[in-house]
Amino acid sequence: MVFFLLILVGLIAWFVIAAVQRANRRMAYADQKSAERELSALQGEPQLMPTWMSKPGHLRAFLDTVQRMLKTRQVPEEFVKRILHDDLEYHRILHLVTLMERRGNGMSAQLTAAADYIWDKWVIHEHHQLGIPTWVQNRAEVEKFMVRVNADTRERAIPDAFFRARIDERSTIEDLFRRVSDAEQRGASLDKQVIAAADVISDEWVLLNEADQKFFQKQDALETLRAGSDAIKKLREFGYRPPAN
Repeated sequence: MVFFLLILVGLIAWFVIAAVQRANRRMAYADQKSAERELSALQGEPQLMPTWMSKPGHLRAFLDTVQRMLKTRQVPEEFVKRILHDDLEYHRILHLVTLMERRGNGMSAQLTAAADYIWDKWVIHEHHQLGIPTWVQNRAEVEKFMVRVNADTRERAIPDAFFRARIDERSTIEDLFRRVSDAEQRGASLDKQVIAAADVISDEWVLLNEADQKFFQKQDALETLRAGSDAIKKLREFGYRPPAN
């Protein structure tokens, strides 16, 4: 009986400890995202330093651990060193770590935040090497982005039929994402990336001759008509004549 009670107490303790650890991980993750947003919104130079910086050997041990963590994620050592040797990036990492410390997070969470910062830089680097923006891995984000690009091209009076025809072309999509990736790498906001993508479609639209442009405009007018709207007037602008009764 005593043995059974000991097992039961042990199991309860294990569940409690596991639950506390999960809660701590969730809190640390929320703190990290909050700290990252605060860092991104920083207007001036990053200047914060963690309190343990004054202790001899702590910084070296911290950076060595971060490098080991990134090695397990297959991030090249040369890339990590390049980030850490960049004065601005180095101070941004320390600023982020300090924000984590001020939120009451321990060394483990601070190490994770620093490693994740460099990891995110590596992901961006790899995506740009391939000529694609970082958010392309998320299908929902791609769909939302293309809806916004389509809305931009409509404002430029480019027919939806032409937009759909172009995004079905691999060469157009590659050019579009390459231009968006370049904009992202220069620090452009998502709004500006949308404009960069719409510019690709617009550049192709202006190269069409008048007859081809009218063809796509007719396609748009016909689709509007099929949707139940009164598009006869619009069709007549492009030479359409309804059949006589």
